[in-house]
Amino acid sequence: MTRIIITQPRFLPVRSYVERMYLSDVFVYLDDALHNKRSNEHRNKIKTASGAKMLSVPVDHTTVKPLCKTLISNNPPDWKKKHLKTIEYNYRRSPAFSDIFPFVEKLYSGEYVYLDEICYASENWFIEYLGIECKFLNSGSMNISGTNQIKILNICKKLNADTYISGPLGRNYIDIDLFKSNGIKVLFHNFVEKEYKQLYGDFIPNLSVIDLLFNYGKDSMKYIRCGSLSEK
Repeated sequence: MTRIIITQPRFLPVRSYVERMYLSDVFVYLDDALHNKRSNEHRNKIKTASGAKMLSVPVDHTTVKPLCKTLISNNPPDWKKKHLKTIEYNYRRSPAFSDIFPFVEKLYSGEYVYLDEICYASENWFIEYLGIECKFLNSGSMNISGTNQIKILNICKKLNADTYISGPLGRNYIDIDLFKSNGIKVLFHNFVEKEYKQLYGDFIPNLSVIDLLFNYGKDSMKYIRCGSLSEK
């Protein structure tokens, strides 16, 4: 069985995104999909003493382009320094700060031109840290035709996948019979937002995975592997 997941790269993604990496044999970054400025492709939340705070990568939204061609605007020019200072200030007392913060410092010391570049950089370090072993590919290098689910189907066929794992919203648009007729089974990922001990009081869900990593380090897996797969 070859399980495949196809999704846009994300900046500092949430736990459910990370679990999908564990559930897949091949994880395809849909980097040639058009960037949606209302999505979380370029932003995510951390926890502060005053609640959740969004960290956003400033990007050029003057024209709609694929993620791999969406420019980082660097306006304001000191946005990376501000992000880093915010993360350091709010997580300096976290149990795994000494393990995780050097990775975050390295992330923000990098030079990036396109949005997908910083997305990959924000994911690559914890992929290695957590021991994620699936194969990673980029759709932009595949020359795959089609749009929406047809493109997804064509990627699955090109990679000889027999199982496609969709996020829960895929129930609204995936034609299961179409995939089945092409010999591909569709499974939906159902993530359970399992609570864990955070800084600053009550649990806040749907934060970037770095919140969990700062609090649990190498023990983070038990709070990531808590979802399930279903056919409906």
